[in-house]
Parts: sequence; structure tokens; C-alpha cells
Amino acid sequence: MSEIFLVKLKEFKKNIVYLSYIDCSITADGILHYQGKNSFTKFEHECLPWTDLQTIYPEIINQPNFFNDLSVKAAKNYCRNPNMNINGPWCFVQNGNTISMEGCDVCQSLGKLRIE
Repeated sequence: MSEIFLVKLKEFKKNIVYLSYIDCSITADGILHYQGKNSFTKFEHECLPWTDLQTIYPEIINQPNFFNDLSVKAAKNYCRNPNMNINGPWCFVQNGNTISMEGCDVCQSLGKLRIE
């Protein structure tokens, strides 16, 4: 049996997003990190590209905080946890003229999902 278990998370019009246990990691103090390719929040809003907001939020969006990616650009608009948020991976979303952080339900729910 393979050590990588794929879990079907959500089905979108353009693609099917899968998670793998290997996409998630947890620090000694319980901070969840995600290095997969999910780019939708738990409310199914599409994440904004990290590079688009790099000059607005330089304290969060900088290369040391994206240590699981080759670069901030390589993180595209995928869910990440660059500021070590206790609630886990998240991304920026836009609603009208407002940009805000929104959680991604990626690593938190792996134990609750049915393995196919």
C-alpha cells in the first residue's frame, strides 16, 4: 500500500483539488503548514497571488516566510501560512475593494475526510 494517501477535497469547474498527507506539516508548537496546490479558501473564494500583495504586506510576504516554496512567486495563489497563524494555512481574498485574510480548510480536516 502506498504511503501517500490522496483525499478528494473539493471538485471545481476547472480542476479537481486533491490533498496528500505529505502536503501538510506541523511544527513542535502546533502550527500547520501546507505546501500543496489548493488555492481556494474554506468559503470557496479563490486566493489572490501572493506576489500581487508583496509590497502591501512585506512583513508577511517575504522569502523567509515562504520556506517551503522556491520563491514567493512559486507559491502562486496557493494556501500557505507565512505568518505562522495558529489557525493554519490561509490566503488573501478580495471582496469588492476589501482585501482580507481567509482561512483554507486544507490540513485541519484531513483526519475528518474519507480516504478514497
